[in-house]
Amino acid sequence: MKLKALSESTSAGHNRLVSIPHGWAIYPVVLLMAVLCRHLILDDDPNKCQALTRGGHWYQDKWLVPGCDTADHNRREIKDCANGESRKIVVFAGDLQTQGTYWAIAQRLDSRLHVPEVRQQRGEDLNFSKDNIEVEYIWDPYLNGTKIIHRMEDLRDGKAIKPMLTVIGAGHSFVDRDEGVQYAKAVESLASIAYSSSEFARKPAGSSDVFTFLDGPGDLLLLAPAERPFNHDGSAPDLTPVQEANDALKAAADAHPAISIMWSFSDMTEPRKEMYANDGINVSGEVSCRRADVLLNLRCNARIGRYDGFIHKGICCGVWKRNWIQIGFLIIALAILPLVLLAYLKLPYLSDANRPVVRATCAFTSVVTLQYITDRTHVFEQVKRIPLDLNNLGSMILITFVVGAATLRPCKPVRKFAPGEKFPDQPFLPRDQTDEWKGWMQALIIIYHYNMAWRGADWFWEIIRLTMASYLFLTGFGHTVYFLQKKDFSAKRFVNVMIRTNLLPITLAYVLGTRWVLYYYMALSTFWYCVSPWP
Repeated sequence: MKLKALSESTSAGHNRLVSIPHGWAIYPVVLLMAVLCRHLILDDDPNKCQALTRGGHWYQDKWLVPGCDTADHNRREIKDCANGESRKIVVFAGDLQTQGTYWAIAQRLDSRLHVPEVRQQRGEDLNFSKDNIEVEYIWDPYLNGTKIIHRMEDLRDGKAIKPMLTVIGAGHSFVDRDEGVQYAKAVESLASIAYSSSEFARKPAGSSDVFTFLDGPGDLLLLAPAERPFNHDGSAPDLTPVQEANDALKAAADAHPAISIMWSFSDMTEPRKEMYANDGINVSGEVSCRRADVLLNLRCNARIGRYDGFIHKGICCGVWKRNWIQIGFLIIALAILPLVLLAYLKLPYLSDANRPVVRATCAFTSVVTLQYITDRTHVFEQVKRIPLDLNNLGSMILITFVVGAATLRPCKPVRKFAPGEKFPDQPFLPRDQTDEWKGWMQALIIIYHYNMAWRGADWFWEIIRLTMASYLFLTGFGHTVYFLQKKDFSAKRFVNVMIRTNLLPITLAYVLGTRWVLYYYMALSTFWYCVSPWP
């Protein structure tokens, strides 16, 4: 009976121990699965491609796309986008509405190219070639010319040189002729030519059905909405014809999902007058450059991402370069370790010595996997870090100090002392105190990097330099005291510290495709630990 009771007691205790971690393990797993299901099944823009077409907003002189970041592509990257092919064409067609964007992309290929001012741009065909890229502008305000029809046939058949990007915009000309509704019909007519082949995409630009790792959204046909005018004399312009044209365009896009409208072009000119040229109709050079950025990001990010991986950027409509280390780590993290964890929870064959190893391995792998999902996928939305805002910086510092001060607690003694027993002297820089200081310094360092405070806040930069030096001193001081007190200069201790210091940054460097020196404090700490044992 006693043995049975002892067995039942041990079994009940084991079940209680299993149930606690089991409950805590289920919650994050279910939460992560819900997020993944939402991203893969319910999200209509899992690759953040349509975010580039749907809209955005200005922050000072930066154009921000919701949910992802954009890159500024140079000549080399545009050449990579051509994928080494002998010739790739970017076509702009329509009225002067698209000519500014043509010049912006041409200047990316040749920075010495003279770009005429907006008032000097004329209605004529243009062509520019550099390396293996040809940029073509077709002046066709009626959208019924022979050249533009031939380009649509090139998209459909692919027998000639197939344009990798075609942008059509003639809304202003149609509105100016009181034919705003006809603009949508002209666009539908051109799209019917391009999409009459089943080989060409029939889904919106960048949708998951047409997006591939190698080519991204594929060759694109994009349409610009009618431009809103702006009256510099302060009077309100008549927006009714423009609205009618864009409503008809939206109805056409709803009826034919393959018609992709660049609604973000309209957001770039609203409501800032400095975004227009003096005529109040054509846009400024700054807007043309940002539109070129959006187009290049939409078409090229996936192709360029295969080469450099867009390190440190949650890039729109892009992919990240993968390697066998990433793939192997994710297989272990997502397939093998869950089975090991399940065996740990349900099967008692693991010894007491192995259980802490399993727990630590699962925890470490989960953290790195979560880091990969957040930084190298589009599961979570990512935003562009904005330039330094002193009000935001001050608010974060104030909130951190208030929360930190409110959670201060006195240190608990290591053991209880008998009455009359003498308390030991307080050691110099005790562990509890230095850990508290390190926590404060880590908070300041995070605030510093989050706000990019090195741009304009010299006083805070000096504080962070002192903070980093102090943090490094405290780390080295701790190692030195250990050497002096324990006299432990063994290889086991050395390996232990090296693994504790570098396991996470080295793993992140391989899994995320970054560099070890990016985590500069770990490199400094490693160097000075190797120096500290020597007199």
